[in-house]
Amino acid sequence: MERSNERSQATPRPKRRRRRKTPGVSLLRPQKDGGHGWRIQFKDPDKGDRLRRKAIPPEWAVTEDRRIDYCERVSEGLAGRRRELVEGAAPHAHKSVLEATTEWLATYPA
Repeated sequence: MERSNERSQATPRPKRRRRRKTPGVSLLRPQKDGGHGWRIQFKDPDKGDRLRRKAIPPEWAVTEDRRIDYCERVSEGLAGRRRELVEGAAPHAHKSVLEATTEWLATYPA
């Protein structure tokens, strides 16, 4: 009796998806025309689904490892802010300069 080779005939397993180190933060390459350097893109937790793009500081944009470290830090900060919002923190609102200054001065009395 011949033994069938079931493994070779079986359908291959789908590749296992790996979790990203920086959930919610994407790294954007510099534009070819030199208009922008390295940037990140993320959803602002305070403003809902609005995408924000932010330039990476030059000292963090030197090597790939440094860029990824910067993305990880931003990702951790965004996760912390999302947790604060779930726990009941007030979202950052759009305020006029006068309102923001008055609130800040009330927080830090002379």
